[in-house]
Amino acid sequence: MEKLYKNKEWLNDQYWNKKQSENMIAKKCGIVRSTLQYWFKKFGILHRRKNELNQAYSHMGFQKGNKLSLNERNVNWKGKDAKIKALHYYVGRRKNKPEECPHCNEKKEVELSFNHDLGNYTRDHDDYIYICHKCHFKRDKEVFRLHEDFSNASL
Repeated sequence: MEKLYKNKEWLNDQYWNKKQSENMIAKKCGIVRSTLQYWFKKFGILHRRKNELNQAYSHMGFQKGNKLSLNERNVNWKGKDAKIKALHYYVGRRKNKPEECPHCNEKKEVELSFNHDLGNYTRDHDDYIYICHKCHFKRDKEVFRLHEDFSNASL
């Protein structure tokens, strides 16, 4: 069986006409990218420029300079199985960070905090707030005290 990546016409068609990336072609052929690059060089297939690459990826949901636009189509997407740290990172990249704490109105470094009253972690930006460390500590202390009171009351 002939290996497709060793066929100059097929390789050229995949890369230039079908706008497949080197990584996509390598994955399709079951080889590593460096092997594919060897055959590109051997056949004299030129590489696309960056602006052509942006156009090639635009049909897949990419936007220039925005690798985060894939979301669910990303191979590493965990959905509801994402860890808490990953959810904080996801929301933190998308939620605007204020210059001051909204609770104490002091210009301090603020951190992302989850609204514990809701119970489970989500990707919803409204479930998170930016507050300073001091307010975060006070808030958590209050939330855990309420949970303790509720637990003791049900005994």
